Amino acid sequence: MNETLLKIENILRLSTLYLQKRGIEKARLTSEILLSHVLNQDRTYLYLNYKRSLDINILKRFWQAIRRRAKGEPVAYIIGKKEFWSLEFEVNPHVLIPRPETELLVERGIECVKHIKKPLILDIGTGSGAIAIALAKELPNAEVWATDISEEAIEVAKRNAKKHDVSDRIIFLKGDLWKPLEKEKAKFHLIVTNPPYVSSKDYPKLSPEVRDWEPKIALWGGEKGLSLIKRIVIDAARFLLTGGFLLLEISPEQAKYVKQLIHSTANFTDLKAIKDYSTTFRVIQARRI
Repeated sequence: MNETLLKIENILRLSTLYLQKRGIEKARLTSEILLSHVLNQDRTYLYLNYKRSLDINILKRFWQAIRRRAKGEPVAYIIGKKEFWSLEFEVNPHVLIPRPETELLVERGIECVKHIKKPLILDIGTGSGAIAIALAKELPNAEVWATDISEEAIEVAKRNAKKHDVSDRIIFLKGDLWKPLEKEKAKFHLIVTNPPYVSSKDYPKLSPEVRDWEPKIALWGGEKGLSLIKRIVIDAARFLLTGGFLLLEISPEQAKYVKQLIHSTANFTDLKAIKDYSTTFRVIQARRI
């Protein structure tokens, strides 16, 4: 092979063009991230070694990753990790890729229980464990419980908890919503959840990168996207201590209805719809009477 084609600067140029022709956004950045991953280096390394020629085996691995991205597979699944709350989390197709807007749940959760000496926290539908682990890291005296219906997701979350040294403070339970808690008779200062809330109508409209690769069970919320939200709201009070908080991530257009639903249970006060950094309603907060 021509030695020139093995140089980092040319590899990045060619891979960027390849991705651009296939409609991949941020093609250059994607190429840099994937090459950095294959080399097990940060992106700065690429710029400091622009003229370096790569080993042919490294090049093969890189182009395998590029072809996967060209088919629409998310970068996070290709490299097997995603940053959330300035922490690195293992991700794979069994778990939703953590989104920056979900950090608002962590922020609000900390505010709700930071005054409590030993808060008990429940994360429903934990997925990769991002929310539960971020809260455990920020609240060293907290005991966190985390549930998920997916055995594979629970295994990913456990590995992430071990990686971030919080395994001893997170109890993972497999099961559908409240089911794994029925026998525990536990009550919490805070219940936090990012449930599936994409409606049947909107699910087909999701970008192919999301719709075709991320787990449907973590996205699809039935008609109007409220199937699981209703089940969570109806039973939440049974698992909250008096004065405890419920935090729900929602789709912005669901804010009014979810507030009405919570109000109709007559179990909550101090209802708030909270905007994320793009100034759209993202989180509903309520306090147990």
